[in-house]
Amino acid sequence: MSDFDTMDLEDRHGDSEINNNMELMGKIVQGRLMKAPVLANILMAAWKTRAPFQVDEWGSNVVHFRFEDAEDRCNVMQEGPWSVMSNLMVLLPLMDGMVISKLQFNTCPFWVQVHGLTVEKMRKANAESIGKWFGKLLALETSPNIMLLARSFLRARVEIDINNPLLMGFWMKGKEDFSRGRWISFKYENLPEYCYACRRVSHGQRSCKNISREEGEKSGYGPDLRTGRAKKGSILIEEIQREVMEEEGRANNLIQRRPKNIASGSGTHVDNNTSERMNQLGLVQDL
Repeated sequence: MSDFDTMDLEDRHGDSEINNNMELMGKIVQGRLMKAPVLANILMAAWKTRAPFQVDEWGSNVVHFRFEDAEDRCNVMQEGPWSVMSNLMVLLPLMDGMVISKLQFNTCPFWVQVHGLTVEKMRKANAESIGKWFGKLLALETSPNIMLLARSFLRARVEIDINNPLLMGFWMKGKEDFSRGRWISFKYENLPEYCYACRRVSHGQRSCKNISREEGEKSGYGPDLRTGRAKKGSILIEEIQREVMEEEGRANNLIQRRPKNIASGSGTHVDNNTSERMNQLGLVQDL
């Protein structure tokens, strides 16, 4: 067989043992991967699934999860992020066209709380604008009313690039031009251990290569960005990106099946109107 010969391979059909609605891929970002039975016991207690699930080790801290109940899989994705022994575990849905060795576990969804806003700023439009500032807004808490006063903070689910520093907050403009305004802080629900030196989740402080050890000791960062999951209530959650992500997945599958190589860029898309909208709302970012 020459290097230029081609071969047709069989696709899986509806009666295949593999079902995308029952599968997840995961990677423990820091630390060493523990044995599958131990990992399964830890996650069974954390996930509280209705049915058992299977865990397979794939090497390089990558694991494969196979669920028996589709609702269990859905709940695991929606209730994340999850950590194992204080180390973040990034989960990805398994889809046709994926090449396991090329999967990128660089992003993870987090619920972010926005603290310090004045009452008149507690609006859905502001929650949406702040959420989009992170790059990709996935969901947000909302209300039939204009004002969101069921909590003392706004809450949005966003996609975080774990290789970038976590955003700490921003200054909200005051009425006077010379006033720096009010500091609005972010808190990340279920945030695992992260590097206090450079605010990245992708590694611990001991292995930080982004800044010097002396700079890291003087950074002033600590556990203030971390908080627990907000209590569930009757507050409505509006999903923003599910349909968009499903369409992107279908499009990517079609592109990968084409016979020609098509180069495509990747990265987090930032809404071009975000800065303008935040200025209109009286919000400014502090980089």
